[in-house]
Amino acid sequence: MKTSKLVLLIFLFLGVLFVVGSFFDIPVLYTPANYLLVPSLLIYYLIKVKKIFWPVVAMLVCFYIRDLLMMYSLENYIQGVMVTFVFAMILWYLCVITRLPKSPIQKVEIMSLVIMYSFLGFLTYSMSEVVTDVIPSYSTATYFYLFILNVLVAITFTKYILKSHWASLWLMIASAALLVSEISLFFKLYIIEDLSVNIFYPTFHLFMFYCLVQFGIHRRKTGKLWFF
Repeated sequence: MKTSKLVLLIFLFLGVLFVVGSFFDIPVLYTPANYLLVPSLLIYYLIKVKKIFWPVVAMLVCFYIRDLLMMYSLENYIQGVMVTFVFAMILWYLCVITRLPKSPIQKVEIMSLVIMYSFLGFLTYSMSEVVTDVIPSYSTATYFYLFILNVLVAITFTKYILKSHWASLWLMIASAALLVSEISLFFKLYIIEDLSVNIFYPTFHLFMFYCLVQFGIHRRKTGKLWFF
């Protein structure tokens, strides 16, 4: 068995422990898995590529630090959680913006974009309705948080429609997985902790990690910005 496949299997095993431990609230399962998930995925990435795409590595490290801070105490480390998330989003947006293609839009593509934008607009409006009721002290930050997540999905979807490439596809899927996992986390923390959010958050969180790594493997350097 190739080393990369072995490391990927280790990541998948840790992922199962993380999902099961999170779903059933078993710290002995999700705690060690949380420590090892991103490092194992980074090892897999370093084995798969000849030249490292550092923005992806930095994004994974940011999410890793954020996950550990949230596991310790969200209330005590809320600023650190927000800073690492914002920094990861800045890098994510730079990955998208530096790769936006210039090409004509077909009618069927316009229809797809309208449907996606309408859905994201509805989702943003629906989520904003409950923000002031559940976390009034952080309402502005939460509006910004929801806005950047939805815009990210919109831009990556547009990018894939205009330029169908493996890297664009993986980045679009990663953005969608991030949106689902973050909304599930929002519901879990502030609204209602039911079976769906307890399974959706860890599952799509891990899937987002994997898609980010696949983007890093398939991406093409643009040369528009340093490291991008």
